[in-house]
Amino acid sequence: PPGSGWHEAVCDRLVEIVSENTFLMEVKSVQSGQLLVLLTNDAGQSLSDSFIGVAPSAGAPAPAVESPSDSPSSSGGKLYSAGFSDTATLSMFLVPQCFFVQMNCTADDLKQIMDTLASSETDYLQSAEVGVWCAACASDSMWYRGHVTDVTGDKATVEFIDYGFSEDVEVGSLSELPAGLCTVREPLAVSCRLHGVSEDTELSAQGYASAEAVCEKQVHVTVKSTLDDGTPVVEVLVDGRSLIDIIGLSAEQPSVQLQAGSLSAQPCKVMINQCVSPVDFWCKKCDDEQAGVYSNMDDSLARHCAQAPGVNQAAVDDACAVLSRQDNRWYRARIVQVIDASTVTASLVDVGTTVTVSKADIRALTPQLAQPATLAVKCVLSGYEKCVGVEFDAAIRQTLSGLVKGKQLYATVQGMCEVSGTSVPVVQLLDVNKVIISDTLKATSAPILPPHTPTIAAVKLPATGLQTGVIVSFIQSSSSFWCQPIKTADDLIDLQADLADSYADLASAAHPESLTVGMCVAAVYEEDGGMYRGEVQRVTPRTADIFFLDYGDMKTVKNSEIYTLLPQFTTLPRQAMLCSVNTCGAVVSDDAQLHLEELCADKQCQLTIVSNDGRGVVCADVVVDDQNVSSVLQSRGAVQLPSSPPAADSAGPAEGSTTTEIADYGSILQAGEVHTVRIVEAISPEEIYVQRADVQTDNALADLLEAMNVFYNSGGLVAVEETI
Repeated sequence: PPGSGWHEAVCDRLVEIVSENTFLMEVKSVQSGQLLVLLTNDAGQSLSDSFIGVAPSAGAPAPAVESPSDSPSSSGGKLYSAGFSDTATLSMFLVPQCFFVQMNCTADDLKQIMDTLASSETDYLQSAEVGVWCAACASDSMWYRGHVTDVTGDKATVEFIDYGFSEDVEVGSLSELPAGLCTVREPLAVSCRLHGVSEDTELSAQGYASAEAVCEKQVHVTVKSTLDDGTPVVEVLVDGRSLIDIIGLSAEQPSVQLQAGSLSAQPCKVMINQCVSPVDFWCKKCDDEQAGVYSNMDDSLARHCAQAPGVNQAAVDDACAVLSRQDNRWYRARIVQVIDASTVTASLVDVGTTVTVSKADIRALTPQLAQPATLAVKCVLSGYEKCVGVEFDAAIRQTLSGLVKGKQLYATVQGMCEVSGTSVPVVQLLDVNKVIISDTLKATSAPILPPHTPTIAAVKLPATGLQTGVIVSFIQSSSSFWCQPIKTADDLIDLQADLADSYADLASAAHPESLTVGMCVAAVYEEDGGMYRGEVQRVTPRTADIFFLDYGDMKTVKNSEIYTLLPQFTTLPRQAMLCSVNTCGAVVSDDAQLHLEELCADKQCQLTIVSNDGRGVVCADVVVDDQNVSSVLQSRGAVQLPSSPPAADSAGPAEGSTTTEIADYGSILQAGEVHTVRIVEAISPEEIYVQRADVQTDNALADLLEAMNVFYNSGGLVAVEETI
C-alpha cells in the first residue's frame, strides 16, 4: 500500500533482485504524476511475486497483494507460441498493434465463467483500489471478470479481462469474484498484434469501421511470432480473407519496380546459375564494376531487412526482398507464383535462381534498393530462337546444364525474340576456350519434341468434414452447382485482369493450329465478350464446345474466338469445383433448380464436405445467408423424403403408363464432328460401342444414375406388363 514503511531487509532484497537486470515495464495507471507499474523479468515472472507475503516494518499494514493461486494472472492472457493455429472470436479491436481474441480452445472455460457469474450472489467490495480483481456489471447488464485499472472519485475503470474492453463503472457496484472463478488463472481475452504492421501504422476511419464490422465474428488465427513480452504476433483470416486486407492496410506498401538488367553486343563475362532449356536460362553479369555496386547493395539490403516489417500480402510480379534459408542471405526478388496463403516462389533477380519462401521471410524494397538494374538476365540461346514454346528432350536439357551451369562464360547479344509477351535477348555463349556452346549442344543430336499443349491442374478438393467458403458460379442442375474457393478469389480476379490485358489486341493473338478435345485454350465468352480459360470438349468444323474451367458452364464458341493459352495462365489451378447439395437420399423435383438459383447464384456459401465421390464431385451441406439450403428446398417442397416402398401385391403397371423411348446418341452426330470417347464394348471391327468421354457427359450420366437409384430404391418400382 502507498505510504507503507518497508523494512531495510526488504529494500536490500529489492536492490539485490533488480541490480543490473532488465525488466519489461507495463504502466498500469498514472496517479498524481506517479506511475503504477508491473515489472516482469526475462522469464516472464512478475517482480511483485517476489514480495508476496513480505510484511513492511512493524506497525504498517501488510501489502494488499493476492497470491497468484487465488487471482487471475495479469499477463494479458495465455501465451501462445509461433505455429499455434486455432479458430477464435475477435472480441475487441483497438488498433492493429493491440486487439483481443478469444481462442476456441478456451470456449469451455469462458462458458463456465459466464454461467458462474450469472448465477452467483452479489458480494460487493468494501473498497476499490487499482489492481483489484473483481466481478463487474457492464453497460450491457452482463457480469464479467474485471481488473480495476483506475479509480477517480466514485468511478472505477474496469478492464474486462475475458473480452478486452474497458468501461467506467460505479465503485459501489463492484463485487468479489466467486471463489470458483479463481481457478481459471489467465484472462481469456488474448492480446495480439497483427502480423505485418509496424509501430507507426495507423488506420483510416474506414479501416476502423471495417475492423468493428468483424468483431464478434469467428476468425482463424495463426501465431507467426511472439514479442519479447510474449504478445503473439498473428495472422487473422476472416472467411478466408486476411484481416490486414479487410482493414485496408495492404495499400501501405510502396510499389516499386525493378529495372531489368541487359547484356550488350560486346562480349561480357557471365555466370549461369539456372538453366531450364536452350530457351529459358539466366545469365548473371560478373564484371568488376558490377561486383562493387552489388557488394554495397547487399550490405544495405541486409540492414534494411533486419528492421523492416513483414509484407501484408504478396502477389505475382511483386518486387521484394526475400531471405534464402539455404545461405541465410537476403536477395532482391520478384514473386513468380503464390503457392498458398503462407508460401510463394520467388525469382532471385540478381542470381537467376528460384526459391520457395515463407511470407514471413519477405520484405518490401525501398525505391533506393530497387534502383540498380538486375544482374541476372533471362536469355535464349542463339540458334534456338525458333524453338520457343517447344518441350525439349531431357537429354538436351541435361547436356546444356552440364555445359553452362556454374561456369564462367562469355555472352554476346545477337538479337531479340519474344517469350510469353516479353522481349528476351538471343545470346551466343562461348566457354573460356572460345568454343560456341550452341555448336557443342547441337552435336549431341538430341531430339526436339513438338510444342507442348498447356495443361491446368484441377482444383484441390477439400477433405471430408472440412468447412470451406465458396462463391457459387454456375447452377448446373436441380441439386448440383459449380463453385469457386473464396481463399483464391483474389488470384482469380488478378488472372482475369491479366487475361484481359494480354488479349486486348486480338488481331495479334495466336490461334491453335488445330483444336483437339482436352486442349486448354483462351476463349471469348459471348455474353460479356470477356476472355476466359477453357477446355475443348467437342470439335466441329466451325465451332467447339468450351468448358470454362474457372466457372463451370459450357458454351459453343466460334473457332475464330478461340486462342492459344499463354503459359503464364496455366499456373493457377482450375477454380471451378463441382458440388452437389446433400439431400440425404431425398427425391429432388425438377423445379428445385429454380430455387437453388434463387438461393445461391453468385453468392458466398459455406460448405461442410460430406463426401467425395472420387470423380472430382463433392457432396456438401450448404449454408447461405445462415440458411441450410437442403432444409429450405425441403420446406418449399422441392425436396421430398423417400416414401415407403409399395406393398408386394400392389406391383403392376401404373394406370395410363406408356412406353418410354430414349434418344439414340448416334442419331444426333454429323459428319466432320470430333469427339473423345471411351470404348465400352468391342464385338467386332464392324460393331463397336462407344460412350462420350467429357465432363458434361460424365456429370450427366452420374446425375442420371444417382436419380435412378434414389427413385427405384425409395418405392418407385413399377412392374411392366411385357418386356420388348
